[in-house]
Amino acid sequence: MLKRKLQAGALFYATGISIVIAMLVMSVILCFDLNARLVMKDKIKFTVLNNAESGVIAALQFSEPGIYNIDLFNTGRDSVTLSVIPWGLFDICESDAHTGNEHFKRYALLGNRISSESDYALWLADMDRPLFLCGATQINGKSYLPKSGVERAYIEGSSYVGSQLIYGPQLPSSRYMIAPNEYCKSRLEQLKNGIRLETDSILSIDVVMKGDTIRNSFDKATVNIQADLFCNLHDMTLQDNICIVAKKRIQVESCNLRNVILIAPEIIIGRGTYEGLQCFATDSIHLDSAVQLQYPSALVLLPENSKNTDPCIVIEADSKIGGDIIAYNATPAYNEQTGIILDNNSQVYGRIYCSDWIDLKGHVCGSVACGRFTLNTNSARYNNHLLNATIDNSSFSRDYASTVFFNSTATKRGIAKWLN
Repeated sequence: MLKRKLQAGALFYATGISIVIAMLVMSVILCFDLNARLVMKDKIKFTVLNNAESGVIAALQFSEPGIYNIDLFNTGRDSVTLSVIPWGLFDICESDAHTGNEHFKRYALLGNRISSESDYALWLADMDRPLFLCGATQINGKSYLPKSGVERAYIEGSSYVGSQLIYGPQLPSSRYMIAPNEYCKSRLEQLKNGIRLETDSILSIDVVMKGDTIRNSFDKATVNIQADLFCNLHDMTLQDNICIVAKKRIQVESCNLRNVILIAPEIIIGRGTYEGLQCFATDSIHLDSAVQLQYPSALVLLPENSKNTDPCIVIEADSKIGGDIIAYNATPAYNEQTGIILDNNSQVYGRIYCSDWIDLKGHVCGSVACGRFTLNTNSARYNNHLLNATIDNSSFSRDYASTVFFNSTATKRGIAKWLN
C-alpha cells in the first residue's frame, strides 16, 4: 500500500514538473516569437522611413507640381504617393510611404539646381558701354559681358588694384536680359495677386495680437493671415506654413519668423534673424541694417505700372542674405526704374537678378545678372561702375537649390531644406 502511494506521488510530482517545463518552454517560444515580430515591425518601419525619404529624392525628376504615385523598386511592395505643391517660388514635396499598416510622411522644400547655362558669376546686358572696375573689386568665375569689355577706372580716390580684370572666362552677353519661362511667369502673377487656396485657414490680422505664437506644420492647411491695409508684426512667433497678405504694407519688428511668406505692395523687415522667409512686393522691399535671412529665403519685387515710380529692393549695411534676390519687371517700358541696392558690407549667398540696375557695394557669393550697374556716392553717380564689390562664383556650392525663377531646359531639381 505504501509503495503504491509513493508511485502515485512520484507521478504527481513528475506531472507538475512537466507542466512547469512546458510553460517555461512555451514562454521562451513566445518571447522569441514576440521578438521576431518586433524586429519585423521595426524593419518595416525602418523601410517605410527610408522609402519616404527615397520618395523625396524620386520627386526631383518632376519639374512641375502634381500628384504622383510611384513604386520605388518595381516590386509592388514599396509604394509612395508624392504631392508636389507650390510654396512661394519653391515647391513643397510631401512623400507618403506606406507598407501594410505602416506609413510615414516626409516633407522637403524643393528648388532648382544650377545648370550649365546658369553657372556664371556675372551676366551683364550689352548696353554698348563697358564695365568699369575700381578699388578692391573682384569678380571670380565665368562672366557674360558687353562687347565693349571691362576697363580699369579711378573714382572716389580709388583705382583698380587687381592683377587681372576678371578671374575667369569671359563670354559675350546680349542686349536683352534672360527671362523666366511661361510657367514661372504664371507663378509670379499668382503670387503678386496674393492667391490663396480654398483649403487655407483664413485669419484676420485683427485676431493676431502682439506676443502671440502661431505654429503650423506642412501636413495641415496653410494659415493665411489677411490685412485690409497695414499689417504690423511685432514681438510674434510665426512658424511653418503661414502666409501673410496685406493690401498696403507689412512691417516686421522683433519677430521669430520661420518658413513664412509675406505678400504686400511694401514690405519692411526690421533687425533680426529670419529663416526661410519669402517676401513678394510690388513697390518696395526694405531690410534694415544687420538683418539676417537664413537660407532658403527669397526677396522678390514684381513692379506694377501705376504704382511706385521707383520700385526697389534696399538691403542696408551689414545684412546677410541666404537665398535669391529678384527684381523682375515684365513690362519693358518700366525696366529702367527697377533696382536693387546692396549697401556696404552686406553679404549675399545666393543668386541675384534685376531687370535693370544694381547698386552693389557688398559681397555676393553666387551670381549676379542685371541690365547695368549704378554706383551712388556722396559726390556723384556713376554708370556701370563697381567699387570695392565682390562677386565670387568659384566658392559657390553646386548643390545650391534656388527658386524656380532660375529655370532652363537643362535645370535639375534639388532639395533646399528638409522640413521634418
